[in-house]
Amino acid sequence: MRNCIVREAHRIVRSAACPLIGAGAAVLILLTQPFIAMAEVSPAPVLFPAAPAAPSALAPGISIRLTPTAPAAGDVMIVRLTTQAGASVSGQFAGRSIHFALDESVEQADGEAHYIGLLGLDGLFPAGVYTLTLQVVGLDGEAAQTLTPVRVRSRRAYLEHVRLSPALAGTLDPLVNQEEALAFAQLYAGFTPQKWWDRPLHWPARGKLVAVYGNRRAYNGVNLGTYHSGIDISAVRGTPVRAAAPGRVVAVREFVIRGLTVVIDHGRGVFTAYCHLSQSDVLEGQVVNAGDVIGQVGSTGRSQGPHVHFELAVGGVPVDPTYWMRVALP
Repeated sequence: MRNCIVREAHRIVRSAACPLIGAGAAVLILLTQPFIAMAEVSPAPVLFPAAPAAPSALAPGISIRLTPTAPAAGDVMIVRLTTQAGASVSGQFAGRSIHFALDESVEQADGEAHYIGLLGLDGLFPAGVYTLTLQVVGLDGEAAQTLTPVRVRSRRAYLEHVRLSPALAGTLDPLVNQEEALAFAQLYAGFTPQKWWDRPLHWPARGKLVAVYGNRRAYNGVNLGTYHSGIDISAVRGTPVRAAAPGRVVAVREFVIRGLTVVIDHGRGVFTAYCHLSQSDVLEGQVVNAGDVIGQVGSTGRSQGPHVHFELAVGGVPVDPTYWMRVALP
């Protein structure tokens, strides 16, 4: 994918290859016009902790499978572990906890149990080799620990330069951005073992994909050091916005950056957020099914045109949702 055409309202800008969009694909930018340029971002050098541990021998009766074996920033790490039935399982990766639940997609044989844990890697996760630490405590109280090195690959990203109207200048306040990031980190931190979904994510609105996950953005020359944490779908104001999967509404709230937002908990640390709405049609605590109308497309918050910003968070951080709109999360 050597070339990508990014179409503005008044002209076409050519850039280097766009991740997630095929060569020559046309992408209509309505949300943050006028769009100035795109420049490829080279990952900054990162100093990693001491060399990760060498693989440790697995205790008898324990097996581990990691998918993908070499994840990239924006991916979801899927950790499957088989061990003694009734055991307690926990894990850590890069300083973050991995929560496990029984894997209902696998038949549980006598005397053993299959567990699954999901952990998202955010769009800024630095490339390198890290240690996946898993602990198993059996019914007899004996504990086993495994240390597995995991290589995380870099993600190609671009820096988008965007001019905001003076009315939105206040949304660039670093403190405002930090407070909103903290609020969403708290919303995304929950975990319940119940899994609500059984198929790929439903597209939240009928419209045009106008912005992809992972690109950095500089607004009016200000680079906040963040990345685009979801995808943007441009649509006519008032277009129905639908739940991507079954779940429970945990937030219906107005934010400075994301505007009027609905957040849904789908279980197992998986959440979706629907932002910049003109109105919401659900209440906190309400249970919804995939495809249920939860609101309408708008342009609230840091937005310069009607669209829905859609986020998928797994294990506490936003990840790239596009693959999981074709393939069901396990």
